[in-house]
Amino acid sequence: MTDKDDDLLADLLLRWDELREQGQDVSSIELCQGCPHLADELARRIHALEVTAWMDRLLDDYVTESFASTSNSFEPRTLACRYRLDDLIAEGGFAQIWRAYDLELHRYVAVKLPKPSRLDSTDAFMAEARRVARLKHPGIVPVHDVGRDNGNVFIVSEFVEGGNLGEHIKRSPLSVQQATQWAAEIADALEYAHANVVIHRDIKPANILIDHHGRALLADFGIAQSANKTGKFAPSIGTLRYMSPEQLEGNDADVRSDIYSLGVVLYELLTGKLPYSSTEPNVLRREIVAGAKVGPENMPAELRTICSKALQRDPAARYSSAAELTSDLRMSLVKTSTRWTVFGAVGIMFLLAIVGTALWPPKQSSEHQQAIVPLTQDQAIAEAEKHFSQNRFDQAAVMYTKAIEFDPNNATAYDRRASCAFHGSKFKESLPDFGKAIELDSTNAEFLQHRALAYFSLRQFEPSIADMEAALKLNPPNRVQFEESLATIYSNRAAERSTAKNSLKPLRT
Repeated sequence: MTDKDDDLLADLLLRWDELREQGQDVSSIELCQGCPHLADELARRIHALEVTAWMDRLLDDYVTESFASTSNSFEPRTLACRYRLDDLIAEGGFAQIWRAYDLELHRYVAVKLPKPSRLDSTDAFMAEARRVARLKHPGIVPVHDVGRDNGNVFIVSEFVEGGNLGEHIKRSPLSVQQATQWAAEIADALEYAHANVVIHRDIKPANILIDHHGRALLADFGIAQSANKTGKFAPSIGTLRYMSPEQLEGNDADVRSDIYSLGVVLYELLTGKLPYSSTEPNVLRREIVAGAKVGPENMPAELRTICSKALQRDPAARYSSAAELTSDLRMSLVKTSTRWTVFGAVGIMFLLAIVGTALWPPKQSSEHQQAIVPLTQDQAIAEAEKHFSQNRFDQAAVMYTKAIEFDPNNATAYDRRASCAFHGSKFKESLPDFGKAIELDSTNAEFLQHRALAYFSLRQFEPSIADMEAALKLNPPNRVQFEESLATIYSNRAAERSTAKNSLKPLRT
């Protein structure tokens, strides 16, 4: 099919949708009178839209997907003489999620059971339980048990106390750091699921849970699909606002469909809205098929690039794996959220980036910068600070060198000269100066933190962790920031180990 045919099909599909809104039922053959060779493909796409029409109701606020309630959909009861249903906490098109109490182990659990109108879904529930039970990952809500009650299957999972991401969005906007962190954690979980030949097909805030440690966990594999013998995945249903174009069109969905859906979630977390102009179902369908639009939103440039790549209309132009998306998110995370505050002899120093490239690229000044020969250490430091504040790190390094010549025991000057190298992505070259600063002043927690992050940028996790833990033992006043940095390092180390481990495993067929 040519690009011209594809554009024509999009126009015909739009025409069909408009006529349907007017109450006219027009066949694909009638619409394709001037291009009969497209009739079959148009009929297939029309069918895909008809199949997803039931999802219109999901475009209401998140309360339709998740809520705290003591609904009387079922009379209070105990399943299999063990799980006492206490509160209905979520309800979708097919199932209900209850907070329940395990009378044997004396703990709260989450119980998923079919809605009264879906009591014929025993096989589907059992298939879901088997899928999730074999996914052992810290970012996937684990299944504890599967039971039967009056002939119907129910699934018992860990109860995640922090609620779902949709509820967090409703309460307050998320910081860029938090949004990126949670997206990275879900991308990492998706990579594991994909490596085990399972795609989720319904990534949305209501299916992302936040535990009491503040970690994001992926839940609800109810419509997940395993690969068939051809290695492809069947077209899926899902939640309209987060569906990929290929899902909505009824085409084969693969791992890149999950990546698209997570891209929609990330965009929403960062901007507070969808990457579409409307939530009206018919308009939204057309916009999804046409492709999401990532405009000049107020977000870091790295994240705008990530969203744009994840939301490409053509699956081939997206990230080819969730591992690639995870890597970019983590790199962006440490560049946009974990910054250092350093104090020098004169005033407040500017924040440093953590990995990759400098957070502030050197500014090109149109004015001639006259070279100044410092006569004292204070003059050298003042001139260095001036260059550093304007992101002229090479010039700043020269002046810090002058300051060190005046006083070889100036620990701050060594730390700042190392910071200049760091900003130039010369991570390895920065280590000796960071080390000298620590040698001269071993009680300065920030010096240790800076070297830790230089090691982190080199992916040398063990010395990075050792320095950060040593810094924390000094009980710095901004301890929370240090703890967040350490958590980021641990998280990246775990992700790298997981990726290395999974790369050694053959995919299941």
